[in-house]
Amino acid sequence: MEDKKFKVIIVEDVKLELKGTEEIFRHEIPNAEVIGTAMTEQEFWTLIEAGVPDLVLLDLGLGGSTTIGVDICRNIFKRYPGVHVLIFTGEILNEKLWVDVLEAGADGIILKTGELLTKTDVQAVMAGKKLVFNYPILEKIVERFKKSVLNDAKRQEAIISYDIDEYDERFLRHLALGYTKEMIDLTGTCALEHFTSTIAAELLQNPEIQAMFQDDTMYHLWMWHAVEENEHKAVAFDVYEAMYGQGFKAYFMRSLALVIAMGLIFITQSYFTATLLKTDGKLTWRDTKYMLKFMYGYKGFMTRQIPTLLAFLRPKFHPNDDDTTALLNKWRAELGFNLS
Repeated sequence: MEDKKFKVIIVEDVKLELKGTEEIFRHEIPNAEVIGTAMTEQEFWTLIEAGVPDLVLLDLGLGGSTTIGVDICRNIFKRYPGVHVLIFTGEILNEKLWVDVLEAGADGIILKTGELLTKTDVQAVMAGKKLVFNYPILEKIVERFKKSVLNDAKRQEAIISYDIDEYDERFLRHLALGYTKEMIDLTGTCALEHFTSTIAAELLQNPEIQAMFQDDTMYHLWMWHAVEENEHKAVAFDVYEAMYGQGFKAYFMRSLALVIAMGLIFITQSYFTATLLKTDGKLTWRDTKYMLKFMYGYKGFMTRQIPTLLAFLRPKFHPNDDDTTALLNKWRAELGFNLS
């Protein structure tokens, strides 16, 4: 069966290589009709506007610039989506360039080292195949793949992973003064719930903070969330006391959790506040001073919370000691909650 004929434009800026490539098509791929050759980008666009080919054989390094070839490929893909592009290049070491041109829409890459352009490669592209490579580039791809696999294997070997048996677990618990992971997780939750419910209560009863909201939707969303935070403020604490009691070990653990949580919250809050100020172009001494005063100054937003936050350290503390029932009922009515 006779091979289907197709039209080709060759883009190559080295005259000797251009002639050699034409000879390959003439003798090895007779069903290909070379309708034009170009040594510059301008010559190529003039050619393709005069007659659209089925295939563009494109050298990347036109005029000494590797980016021109990538740009041509990208524009062919956008303006002439039915045209195949096969890269024929001597860019052996620039692997990043291979990635760029493939992302730009090239159907394959043939390196000029080791072997010439073959009919098999060209026919594969014309048959609609993607990622067509000759042996020199396949060799490099496989070599890179092998290195990647070996590096991944080494990283996996570096991760120490083993099952903790019963003896190991008892030993680790002894080192941790008998505190289990479950106990640590739960007491951390208690401390964070106390912090969020305290901040939420302040939001519900401070008109100055409420007045800062400029969007009604966000205002109602935050008020609803503040109510919800206070509604379940004792849940984790009640579970903690039911499981671990009110003894010294339980008290010490929850007190330590609050101290750690407050420290982490301060660091995280400071970081994100600084990030937001920087994004808004307000990370100046004046704005930073204002923010510090607002948060931690006399009667600052966080300063006002200190007595309530520190109440968590009382041995007989319970979240419901700070009775917010009336405050929640007021906001449920204002937000339109069903109180029945």
